[in-house]
Amino acid sequence: MKNVSKHATTDDLVQYGSITKMFTGSLVIKLIRKGIIQYTTTLGDIFPKKFNVSNKDSWPNAWKAVTIKELLNMTSGVPAYLRSKGVWLKMNPHKAYSKDALINLVSQYQKKSGCVRKNGCFKPSSRWFYSNTNYIILGLVVEKYYKTSFKDAFDQTILQTFQKKPMAIYYYLDYPKNVRRRMLHGYFELSAIKGNPYLPLGKDVFNIPMYTMQSAGALTGTTNALTQIIRAFFHNKIIPTRTVTQKKNIFNPRFSS
Repeated sequence: MKNVSKHATTDDLVQYGSITKMFTGSLVIKLIRKGIIQYTTTLGDIFPKKFNVSNKDSWPNAWKAVTIKELLNMTSGVPAYLRSKGVWLKMNPHKAYSKDALINLVSQYQKKSGCVRKNGCFKPSSRWFYSNTNYIILGLVVEKYYKTSFKDAFDQTILQTFQKKPMAIYYYLDYPKNVRRRMLHGYFELSAIKGNPYLPLGKDVFNIPMYTMQSAGALTGTTNALTQIIRAFFHNKIIPTRTVTQKKNIFNPRFSS
């Protein structure tokens, strides 16, 4: 490995991973604030064609009543594509999967194998389970109502408004050489699933792009850029806070264990 002993700087690139979710959620909440959708809007309302049984890539009927709020809070019961047996083992992290492709992997698995609790499948609002699929679907919601790609919606709505250096964050389908050279080492795979040849246990996987995570975790950039947008988020510049009570009610889902 080259440059492993090099001192890290704020201009080096890191994978933001699941921090991406807070900004995906921000884009969705902005739609709600504008009255375009509501927390109670369902997937059936937004994507009716996805539930057409004549469509070979149709989504399970159980997802039809899932709401925006349940997706945001991960109480939807939509399974995690990284936890579905037979799905993750086949996924190549070097391949660019579209949001539709990732969702269809889970959709087809659920329709074939039924609702498997350990993968995060359950009756909506009855449990909580960390499923990236929730935020992949929210990425599609963003693209539909912003009428552009998730990347462009993010750039135009958050980056260009709250960053001093507009191009400090990257969202690539693959990391070009100049980006790979600036990436910090140290992403050691600690949870590899036995049988997946792409993520060997203990290997430094810093150069494997996060685009497989899409709107659930694909953002990459400098620590300096991340600091700027995190500061904007927690100082209520991205989503202006209305009342403490409202904020508590939105992000305090109730469900039974």
